[in-house]
Amino acid sequence: MCGLEPHFQDLCRSRLPEAQQIVLASNRSERPDLDLMENADRMLLALQEAMKDRGTGKVLVQLVIHSAGELKLQTGLYAFLNTARQENPRIVPQLIEIGEGVNETAIVHWIMEAKSTGSCERLRIQFGSVSCFGWREEKMEERGAVTPWKDGGVYLITGGMGGLGRQFAADICRKAIRPVVILSGRAPLDAKKEEQLAFLSSIGANVEYIQADIADKDQVDDLVLLLIRKYGVLNGIIHCAGVIQDGYILRKTVKEMHGVLSPKVTGLTFLDQATQDMALDFLVLCSSIAGSLGNPGQADYALANAYMDAYAAYRNRLVAEGLRFGRTISINWPLWKDGGMEVANHTEDGRNGNRGLTAMETSDGLEVLYFGIATKHDQIMTLSGDIERWRDELLGTAESSRLSESTSYLAQTAASLTHLNSDMLKERTAEQLKELFGKTIQVPSSRISLHEPLESYGLDSLIVNQMNRQLEEIFGDLSKTLFYEYMTLGEVADYLSSAHTDACVRWSGYENESVQETTAPEEQAQSVFPTLVSRRKNRQAASTLPATVQTDRPERQEKPANEPIAIIGISGRYPQADDVQQFWDNLMAGKDCITEVPEERWSLNGFYTPDPGTAVESGMSYSKWGGFLEGFAEFDPLFFNISPKEAMMMDPQERLFLQACWHALEDAGYTRELLAVRHRRRVGVYAGVTKTGHDLYGPQVRDKGDNAHPYTSFSSVANRVSYFLNVNGPSMPVDTMCSSSLTAIHEACEHLRRDECEVAIAGGVNLYLHPSSYTLLSAQNMLSADGKCRSFGEGANGFVPGEGVGVVILKPLSTAVRDRDNIHAVIRSTSINHGGKTNGYTVPSPKAQGDLIRAALDKAGVDARTITYLEAHGTGTELGDPIEITGLTQAFAVDTKDTGFCAIGSAKSNIGHLEAAAGIAGLTKIVLQMKHRKLVPSLHVSRLNPNISFQKTPFKVQQHMEDWQRPMIQEEEKSMSIHAGQVFPRLVPEDPMPIPSLRSICRMNRELPGYRLSNESSPSSSSLPKMKPA
Repeated sequence: MCGLEPHFQDLCRSRLPEAQQIVLASNRSERPDLDLMENADRMLLALQEAMKDRGTGKVLVQLVIHSAGELKLQTGLYAFLNTARQENPRIVPQLIEIGEGVNETAIVHWIMEAKSTGSCERLRIQFGSVSCFGWREEKMEERGAVTPWKDGGVYLITGGMGGLGRQFAADICRKAIRPVVILSGRAPLDAKKEEQLAFLSSIGANVEYIQADIADKDQVDDLVLLLIRKYGVLNGIIHCAGVIQDGYILRKTVKEMHGVLSPKVTGLTFLDQATQDMALDFLVLCSSIAGSLGNPGQADYALANAYMDAYAAYRNRLVAEGLRFGRTISINWPLWKDGGMEVANHTEDGRNGNRGLTAMETSDGLEVLYFGIATKHDQIMTLSGDIERWRDELLGTAESSRLSESTSYLAQTAASLTHLNSDMLKERTAEQLKELFGKTIQVPSSRISLHEPLESYGLDSLIVNQMNRQLEEIFGDLSKTLFYEYMTLGEVADYLSSAHTDACVRWSGYENESVQETTAPEEQAQSVFPTLVSRRKNRQAASTLPATVQTDRPERQEKPANEPIAIIGISGRYPQADDVQQFWDNLMAGKDCITEVPEERWSLNGFYTPDPGTAVESGMSYSKWGGFLEGFAEFDPLFFNISPKEAMMMDPQERLFLQACWHALEDAGYTRELLAVRHRRRVGVYAGVTKTGHDLYGPQVRDKGDNAHPYTSFSSVANRVSYFLNVNGPSMPVDTMCSSSLTAIHEACEHLRRDECEVAIAGGVNLYLHPSSYTLLSAQNMLSADGKCRSFGEGANGFVPGEGVGVVILKPLSTAVRDRDNIHAVIRSTSINHGGKTNGYTVPSPKAQGDLIRAALDKAGVDARTITYLEAHGTGTELGDPIEITGLTQAFAVDTKDTGFCAIGSAKSNIGHLEAAAGIAGLTKIVLQMKHRKLVPSLHVSRLNPNISFQKTPFKVQQHMEDWQRPMIQEEEKSMSIHAGQVFPRLVPEDPMPIPSLRSICRMNRELPGYRLSNESSPSSSSLPKMKPA
């Protein structure tokens, strides 16, 4: 609603509590264009939300405007709604203009009345009477037309170098003696425009081109001032400026919309204000039939033209009040054969051919222009083509209600399809759709997959328009964005068979069979009928559920607030380990995977000096050691539907994380289709990442002449996975420095417990891509000078940087058991806190750590005495290691005073400190130890840190590989972390209970109902290509 008092808004809320109320801007009397822009933004977002809701019920959108004064201009918003209806038939628009002499109660009454009847889509309420908007036909020959151009007249044509502008300019030049024609436009003159100007001047007129942006107030004021100083008069203006940027509302951006609105909305406002004191003969506004009739893909263009239509009436009232001069006429043009904006053939077919319209001849258009300038009307529309058809539609009686589906019709449809096999109907509908789609893209239907993303078939606006037209011949009105709402043909088929069941029956040839089946016994009908009806009702009521996939699965059960979380898939790449199996082999062998900085990363010359003092003073590094990933840049972009050019710009961390997520899903036995079918795409992605560096190479690359812009975007690390998998759960990066991956897992567990997603993909990634990372850490004296990470060992002097990526697939334990997933381990609890202020920013707090560990144990209901292994942070620093042990000991002391019963270790001694991926590396180590029932050694601890009295603690450093003996009580393991910035996540994982895994079940029975096992791992039907360097 727009221009209505706040107390009226409150009245509407009380009388119409079920309606969503959006208050539009109406407070800029001098700049109504700004109000319109702001209101268009709100309308765009609201309609996009409504269109994303894939329910089948109608959505009534009532635009209620107090249309006094400049507020009348906001009625142009109805054109946006009218086009929305054409793009998505669920949208039902109404414009209700409130005039003078109507009280609030009457307004609410008429709003409710309009909602219930829907017999008039545009109505005006004034002084107790209601009138409907309509068109009246007027014959041009009855009035005749006189050439409006004056000899020696001065005329301004904005957008003058466009098709229409040139036609009008040529007509003035031919039919007036020595006229002055000023053409304006945004672009500078080029050779083609100069040639066109020369032609116009050769006819016998003074033709001038002035570069000016009509949407820039200063440039418009300067343009008008220049004309007055030069010519002293301006007889008429023809406002032709305009742009088109086709795109459906569902995919339209605010920036694109503003670009279309600016020349016609803001430009007109500035032009009128700049000429308000000039004695014009006329102002012609070149509008479009899109403003009155709407046009799919051009909602913003329709709005811009409708604003001009309303502005003509508004300005004529100002003329009557003596505030302006000259008649204003807005002409709704169709497409001209020799003018207008360039439109692709398929767009012209959709705009004109389907409506019985043809392009207008230039001579006819000029006749209409003369008539428009001479008439007393504010707005006229001219059509060319099947006029009889449009005469019936525009001049006939108002269409009956579109607001709601007929209950009796639904009941009749359901009764006639009582015995219909819905799965069979979906199958046959899908086959018909494949045939139609195959003919459209000229590909045999046998080569088309129902589950392949539509984008893989080169889907573009031409294909979409062709499919829309063909399907509407079968189904009637359909959403014009159908092929953008659904990602595969199978999803489109599911929607059609559910929302348009009767039409699918006829289209698939199933009609005769269903009629024959209606003679089946009554008891069969009773068993099938409720299923069909309930599905239809559920699809309307549960509008947040996608309408694209079958969701016949057990009802969701109430889960405990702290339900354990199952790890059902795992993957990772670590120094000298391309997968978790190689990682395990290295751990068992007690392998030190630290090396010097590889030559292909950066040169040691000018980077490394062994003396820490010299390094700090000169901005160099005193460490040349690290745990590096081999082939970190290897990536097959086409596998992930990414262009090679884009892949080169992406941070390798983003690419690595995407690959790791795919491998983790492979380990879990999940495909994109299974995530959609079983879990309705309710999959969250949580990416721990903290390092930058890739983006720093941009200036260096561009200095070599390459137009490249390498970027690092933490949000894109997570969002890229969600986009590729086409999942809709939370998608969030997590940067809590070294605790990032464990914090990501904590967040994933919490979102799963809150039912904000059904599956979570969580982990972390870390690469050292730029030498500045080392020099910064050296400046803080945090690195080990000799490349040894001595976790809990004597001589600990800092950590060693390390690289890696790791991902786990998580589900609530109850659903993992129900779905018979392969369960690697169970996370009993997670907790997180911050150390607060300590004696230094990087100095951890033993009390905060102890409190958190205690909270994690209590939350899990675990006695510390039952814990037999603890994967510690263990950075190998003189200060950090003793503080960590102190905090752990304080937490364990609540349950037990026993000593030496819990093995402790740190993977950092093998692979270095992986920062954002450190936590996932430690968790992966625990899972592997549980799987193999082995405890692997921590390295470089032949002599323990003398500052830690291990004999007085519950812990013993694991120095050798040995069997992991089960205690009398079911053991549980704990993974933890200490980090700069002091965010401390804590995980309590444990062995999974002996549940039959999906793999073991599949060994017994190669095929489960509804699922087919496959060795294929590619996202498409082809096998996984070999990974190549990008």
